[in-house]
This record gives sequence, C-alpha cells and structure tokens, in this order.
Amino acid sequence: MRKFSCFSPVTKLPSRSATTTSTLTSGTSTAIAYSGCCWGCCGAGGRGCCARTNGEGTAVARTPVRTARTTARANPMFIVFSSEFDAATAGNDGQLILLHLDRRVGCCFLRKSPAGTRTVAGAHAGMIFRPAIAEERVSRMKRFGLLLIFGVVFGGLPSALYGQPSAAPPVPAARSGMDLDKLAEEAIEWLAGLIRIDTTNPPGNELAAARYLAEILQREGIRAEVFESAPGRGIVIARLQAGAIPDPSRALLLLGHTDVVGVEPERWSTNPFGGEIRNGYLWGRGALDDKAMVIANLAVLVALKRAGAPLRRDLIFLATGDEETSGEHGIEFAIRQHWEKIAAAFALNEGGRVLVKNGRVHHIGIQTSEKVPVNVEVIASGTAGHSSVPRSDNAIVRLARALTRIAEYEPPVQLLAVTRRYFEGLAAIEDGEAGRWMRALEEPGRTDLAAARLGAMNPVWNAMLRNTISVTLVQAGFRSNVVPAEARATLNLRLLPGESADSLVAELRKRVDDPNVRFEVAAPSRYPAPPSAIDSELFQTIQQVSKQFFPEAAVLPMLSTGATDSAQLRLRNVQAYGLLPFPLTEEDLARIHGDNERIPLDAFRAGLRYLHRVVAEFVGAAKP
Repeated sequence: MRKFSCFSPVTKLPSRSATTTSTLTSGTSTAIAYSGCCWGCCGAGGRGCCARTNGEGTAVARTPVRTARTTARANPMFIVFSSEFDAATAGNDGQLILLHLDRRVGCCFLRKSPAGTRTVAGAHAGMIFRPAIAEERVSRMKRFGLLLIFGVVFGGLPSALYGQPSAAPPVPAARSGMDLDKLAEEAIEWLAGLIRIDTTNPPGNELAAARYLAEILQREGIRAEVFESAPGRGIVIARLQAGAIPDPSRALLLLGHTDVVGVEPERWSTNPFGGEIRNGYLWGRGALDDKAMVIANLAVLVALKRAGAPLRRDLIFLATGDEETSGEHGIEFAIRQHWEKIAAAFALNEGGRVLVKNGRVHHIGIQTSEKVPVNVEVIASGTAGHSSVPRSDNAIVRLARALTRIAEYEPPVQLLAVTRRYFEGLAAIEDGEAGRWMRALEEPGRTDLAAARLGAMNPVWNAMLRNTISVTLVQAGFRSNVVPAEARATLNLRLLPGESADSLVAELRKRVDDPNVRFEVAAPSRYPAPPSAIDSELFQTIQQVSKQFFPEAAVLPMLSTGATDSAQLRLRNVQAYGLLPFPLTEEDLARIHGDNERIPLDAFRAGLRYLHRVVAEFVGAAKP
C-alpha cells in the first residue's frame, strides 16, 4: 500500500496528512510537506511528490524523500540544476517552483500551472534557470551560452570505450550520475548473488532465482509476483505503472531469463556458481547469458522507482526460466497463464550486441529477427556382435560416414532484408578486405565467394548468411567388446526465418544416400516469427541514445543466430528488440555457453547506464 500526503493548493501549507491506498503498487512511502512547500502535486502509482528548498539551497526531493543537489542561493535569481531531477527551486518572490520535466531540449520557460504555480519545462543537468514573471521566456542566445559553459564544467568528456554520452539530453526518469553509479555497485552484488543460485537447465531451479529477485524488488517498494510454472520452476513479474489503468498498447516489457546451460567444472578456473569478483571481472555461469541482463533490467526498474518521476508508459519486468530448452516453463507459461500481466507493445531482451573492437565500440547490433532451432536425430543401423569379429555394416562406422557427408554440405547463401541492411552498414565502417567482401555480397556471381571469405574471417557472419548444421551429441555402444546395433547423433539446425526443416533434411538424406541411416525431425520448440520493425518508436530511441553514448559506432539491425524468448513475443505482435547493452569483445562473447564465462565490471556499469538511458527516454516522465 502506498501512503500519500495531501495538501492545500491555495495556502501551500499542509492542511492534513491523509492516507490513501492504491492497489496498483506496493511498498510504503510518505511525501513530507514543509511550510511553503507543497501544492497538491502528489499522485498515485509512484508519480512522485513536490519538494522544497531549505535555507541552504538544498532541494528535498519527492517520494521517497531524498536530497537532490542545487547551488546555494547566493543570487536567488539564478538556479543551477545539478541533476535531471532536482524537483523544485525558490522563485524570486520566495515562492517555490515545481519542476515539470519535458523532453523538448531548449524549451525553457516559466508558466502558470492550473493550481497557479509557476513551472519549469525542459530542465536538465547543468542548466541555469532564472525565475521571473510568469510566462517570461529565457533568451535562446543566453540559454545556449549558459548550457555550453555548464556543459563543459559539469559534463566531462566522453569515455572512448564505455560510452558516457557526449551530450546530456534530458533523461525524464533519471537520478544523478552519482546515484546511478552507486546503484551499479549494488547491482553487481545482486548479480553475484544471482549467479550463486545454480539454475542449470535441466532441472532449472528458477523458482529460487525468482524469489531472490522478488525480494530485491519488494525491498525497493516494487510489488513483485512470483508464479510457479512447475515444481521448483518459476517466473517473476513486476510493474511500474504510468496511470490508474494498465495500457498494454504503449507498455514496455524488460525481459530476461534466469536459467543457464550446464558446465564442466573441471574446465573452469573458478567455481562456476561462486559469483567471484577477480581482476575486474565477475565470473560464473550466466554472467553473460543471461543473468547480467536480468539484473540490469531490475536495476533500471529500481532506478526509475527511486527517481519517483511519473512515467508516460507502463514498464514491466519479467524474468523467465526454461529459455535454454523449450520455454514451456518460462515464456510460454507466462504468455499462456499471465498474459494480462505482461502484455506490452514493445520489449527489450537479450540477442543484440555492443561490440568492442580495437578498444572502442565498433557497432551496436539491435536484434530484430532470429534463426529458428530444430533438432534432428540421425540414426544408423548395423549388425550387433562380438568385437572380435568385425563386420562391414558396423553402425558406428556407418554413422561416422554419414556425419562426414553432412559436414561437407554447406547450405546456400540467402540474404534477408535484415542481413542485407546489417552487412551494408557494417561495410561502411569495416576497413580493408572485410569491407570489400561485404560489399561483394550484392554483386552477381560473387555472393558465394564473398560469403565463404567472410565466414572464414568470422563464423558468426557465416551463420547469419545461411542455414547451419551442427553435430552436438553422439551416442553409441555400451561395452568395449560389443559392436552395437545402432548409433545415433543429434544435429542442431538453425534455420533462417521462413526456411523449412523438411527441405533441408531431404537434402541431407540425399547426400548421405544410405538406406540404413534414417532421419527423425523433432517437434519444434520454437517457431518462426515476423521481424520487428526498424522504424518503431523504440528502435528509434535505441538509435538516438546509442549515438549519444557511442558517437562513432554504427547502429545496425541484426539477425541473431541464437534463439531467444523474443520470438514468442513477436508472434503476438510485440515489437521486441535484442539489446545486450554491455560493451563486449568477440572474446567476451565467445564465453557464452563456454568455459570461464565472465563479464567485465566496467562493461556491466557502462551497459547499465546505457540501458537506463534507453528505457528512461522511452518511458520517461509525463509532459506537463
């Protein structure tokens, strides 16, 4: 339940302290009023409260009450906003001015609110504001000069690698940079704790992870709901609501999964589930896939909650399980049983990349589509018998021969709209041979050669250009002196959207050309989904924020070679985008599903700042 204090807008003095209840949020917070402070701005759903300035020029913030920094009022005609969310300042007549946030940079003026107070629009960190007569507009030239001076003084220089934004546009629901840095350190501890919960799938054990996340959210006053999808398995859902009634048509869903793939502990240099911090890295299974994303999403929710600014869109947090297998006990369960709680028009999930090359962010890949996984069993039959009497129809030898022929086959190159745009954009920033071969993909008669050369440079590029086949499991025999009657292998196919497993298997069957080898196609666990649009509001927001944080990097739509839960959302008309926000090298990314998985701490901090800005810009404070 949330408590709100009510005030008289006429006298600006506390007239009573009443308690109202809201079924939309949980936790308790109280807006504290001071003489000459409040004018009835408090609202439900965590929309924040007014503030005052004390005699020392300190703005006492909204709900919950915090201290935001302003300059001392040596000259009451001028106020410097030290963060995007200093809530109020004293006017030249001693009255207080409520700061209404506005995304329109440069729209800085005073005007009367319906309650008769004067409000400021467009304020952001480093801005000087001059209270004056209501409706007085600040000179554009003066405003530009002041912004330039204080931008240099307070803004600092952008980081070459980890992307402090080169400019500081208004972030509707941000706290001060110092607070976000502090939150990042808290989030690192949360991530370490989450890694220590072994959620290897199978069996999963995601319910323990869901409860762990729910406890963090509830401590922050955010109502979290845990749902058990199967014994020991579960999901957690939380929401920051923009209005009295949920609005899925505008909502943003932050999605991540808590289950992880298995490990071979003897191949690790640390405990895979120890959450150890060493040499600037946080080590452990799930550090990249996908517990860092889960915690970053959670931290963004916490940051916006702590800021207390009103939202223009509902923001939903969902941590699923079972992503590494079928999704039946994760995203499918959430959609099937709790769609009304997670329904949204937009979603952010794993699947993209912020790729670091030669010490700088080279490009940001925003996943708009993904390949479809299909498993196929290849089963070879032969004559069983004693190993002392070898036979020509040995099932293991027959399977080995079939797998060799399968490995020699390379499916044809297919350029989709998303991969065409990706390689066109990449070619513009790639130097030398790689850029030339990317441009050659479109040249008649050179596509196959170009794809082969690019695939030799980077296997990910090869996988983006064609259907792929990987042998992942082989099973045969049960004793060293017995020739088995059967041997089998599992092929993991990754199909381009729109491609059929049946047609690919038919080609493999023809190439193997052995009546004693059969193919069995497993029922698909994932289905092809339409791509997300590259002209949506969310995609454009990601592009804009990416350019602020990483001005020299290309921002490109991309096809992910791995499957994610986003496909299930796209099938339900959600514009879902993959944006793993942490600046990582190819070496870092190669540890996903591999040994010694880890995340650089600086990359996590930078990724959290970046993700926070994207979300804050998209769902940020309502315009006055």
